[in-house]
Amino acid sequence: AREAQGKDRQVAPAGTRVLVRPMYIIIGSNEVSLLTDEERQKIRAIIDISGLAPGEYTVRPQVILDPKIKNASIVPSEIQVELALGSDD
Repeated sequence: AREAQGKDRQVAPAGTRVLVRPMYIIIGSNEVSLLTDEERQKIRAIIDISGLAPGEYTVRPQVILDPKIKNASIVPSEIQVELALGSDD
């Protein structure tokens, strides 16, 4: 199976520190080889933290794949997220 990995930005409210574990999601699919580099770059994983108060959570990432990918395994299926007030500065 081919795997696609990527790193994107995190967007959180000002003054909120976000720790995500693990930092990467692996998408395993033989169909990834059918995608162009440009199409692979459009694969996204979204971790919705809207409305969550500071604390620790287990959330399921929303993975946006190219329509050409019909079968894929997403590892891990859940992400650990820690939200805290303040910054790392």
